Amino acid sequence: MARLVEKAKASGHKILIVDDADEILETTRLLLEKEGHEIQTADNGKDGIEKVRGWEPHLLILDFFMPGMTGEEVVAAIRPFNREVQILLQTGYASEKPPRQMLHKLDIQAYHDKSDGPEKLLLWVDVALKAYRQGRMLWSLLKQSGVSRPPPPTTVPTAPVPWAFENLDETGQSTLEPPPSW
Repeated sequence: MARLVEKAKASGHKILIVDDADEILETTRLLLEKEGHEIQTADNGKDGIEKVRGWEPHLLILDFFMPGMTGEEVVAAIRPFNREVQILLQTGYASEKPPRQMLHKLDIQAYHDKSDGPEKLLLWVDVALKAYRQGRMLWSLLKQSGVSRPPPPTTVPTAPVPWAFENLDETGQSTLEPPPSW
């Protein structure tokens, strides 16, 4: 007897899945739609980049090893025009690249081994979407305070951000006063 699965109410989150394996695209799409997310897919890096430009997803789930363009090349192409999208890199070959090294090197938010299964993937999705929401909330508060520059990257930048050093003295200490509530 088939088990009835109730679909969650709409989450309001947009997730793009980029993978060259059709079965991964389909199963991941179904899993995340069941969680209430709006999903789009792409089966190669080039199409994935174009969908990030046009659709502006909150989360990109990206395969690392794909023909034509690797996940690393896709991230390098996306970051110059979109620093806000959370990126979850997934691979079936996690032993090839150390996860922590990849998090820092590629400016991504999560690294998932496909063999860890759907529950671990859902955990990483929840973490990435929470980071996305917190980043949006922080940016909204900054805008209300009169800040007009773009939000800083969500992870450690791979290159210095010029305005990040405006309020530092010659020793690297902040010249800003903490709020009175501290």
